[in-house]
Amino acid sequence: MYGRAVVALLTNFGIVAFAKHDLPLDFNDIVVYAKPGDAMQLSKLTADENEDLKINCGRTRRQWLSTPYKISAGSAAKLGQFPWAVALTTMSQKRYNYCGGSIISKRHILTAAHCFMKYENDQLPCTTATNLDDITEVIVRYGGICLRSDSPPCDGKLCMTARINKIAIHRRFMDDGCIGGFDFAIIEMESDLMFGTTTSAICLPNSSFDLNSAENLFDYGFGDNENGESMSRLNYGSAKIISVGEKTDFIRAGPIHKPKNKTIYQGICVVRAFTSN
Repeated sequence: MYGRAVVALLTNFGIVAFAKHDLPLDFNDIVVYAKPGDAMQLSKLTADENEDLKINCGRTRRQWLSTPYKISAGSAAKLGQFPWAVALTTMSQKRYNYCGGSIISKRHILTAAHCFMKYENDQLPCTTATNLDDITEVIVRYGGICLRSDSPPCDGKLCMTARINKIAIHRRFMDDGCIGGFDFAIIEMESDLMFGTTTSAICLPNSSFDLNSAENLFDYGFGDNENGESMSRLNYGSAKIISVGEKTDFIRAGPIHKPKNKTIYQGICVVRAFTSN
């Protein structure tokens, strides 16, 4: 039996954005940004949707995630290898992608809170931030491995597009100076994503999941290459767990082999997936 993929979200610094909490999450600390006129809360899955998600999440059509890869960062992903991978892009900027994320249900995506914040500088701990970016300008691209077909050429399937309806973030991300964890955001889509052979959800770990048991840890995203140019094709690399903090929100992970370039690690945020039996 092959394992199923579980997601962990990490920042540029190789630190997980969130992990297991010893105390229940206080939903009073969750801030929801919505389009004018919409309710300030995320929609919930029905019981049937949740059951279907538990059965089918984290699976691919092939055995890619169960193979003990020995690669360096920056390998081109194959179609369907990471069917939950998305790129968050804007229409107004010249750079096509500015953040990555993972599909966790037909209408929800996990990404980083900092993807939707504007800062006066890039120093940590962060001290000031302006208003959230207009969510109507953000386009989600999914279901493919190419953001565009030209400049540079991409020989795979182009991603489909979808619009964001709401975003939920934890207020402690900013309150703790952007270094205390809680760097996560849940996106709710305007309509359900089209699931199929190249699009599906990744699993979320439950509270009993042991991160030390994670196997075949992967980075994936559209990041920058060594020249600082945004990549049009989905890339990935293998990694390993270095340490797991006790009673904290952090894990540390690094590449199995030292990258020969910075294709993945120069992305604004990196998503990691790992398999367990």
